[in-house]
Amino acid sequence: MKITWFGQTCFKFSNNEVTIIVDPYDESVGLTLPDVSADIVTVSHDTLAKAKPFALPHRSWTKSEGAAKSYFAFGSDYKLLTRPGEYEIKGVFITATAIYPPDSKMTKDRSIIFTFQTGGITLCHLGNLGHIPSQQQIKALDNTDVLFVPVGGGCCLNAAQASEVINMIEPRLVIPMHYHIPKLTISLEPIDKFLKEMGLHQVERKSKLTITNSNLPIETQTIILNLEVT
Repeated sequence: MKITWFGQTCFKFSNNEVTIIVDPYDESVGLTLPDVSADIVTVSHDTLAKAKPFALPHRSWTKSEGAAKSYFAFGSDYKLLTRPGEYEIKGVFITATAIYPPDSKMTKDRSIIFTFQTGGITLCHLGNLGHIPSQQQIKALDNTDVLFVPVGGGCCLNAAQASEVINMIEPRLVIPMHYHIPKLTISLEPIDKFLKEMGLHQVERKSKLTITNSNLPIETQTIILNLEVT
């Protein structure tokens, strides 16, 4: 599986059979999402679910002149997942689990954790998670190989919380997300704060990452993905 980071909590997962876009954003965040196509689009929180691209699912949007800049072209036949449930699409087993903050059960406050199982690998994307999950919720994530975790605070986990969640889940590979980068209009903590919290002094950085069941590390390792935007 090839993994590309587009900033914030947005990634592309792709192999020869399927392309998945996780948490696409509009340009209000200060970044521009590259033109991409997808078979599956997942949305982890209500703010993104209300963005214009999702008003009419399974249609094609283009960035033609005069069109709203927040319209994306994902293709004409992608599957849009915005709700909890279990899905099997193009050989990928997907579990979407709603996580609510301790003081709310409202849909607008929830975050959806998506796990993707394919090729003998389990990827877990924590979305906009902003609190430490319960032990029961963590138990469901026990077999995570690759964990995508927000680390920059704001509405999501901060560095200390992210470190605690990582220690609870014990994935083989950690990919931090949702932290300060140039041009971002949202105020977030820098990645260095997370690295310090984790006690990491030298961390591998990659523009793109290809993972297989055979090249995953035995012990937990962190990789920082370079931003890919237009």
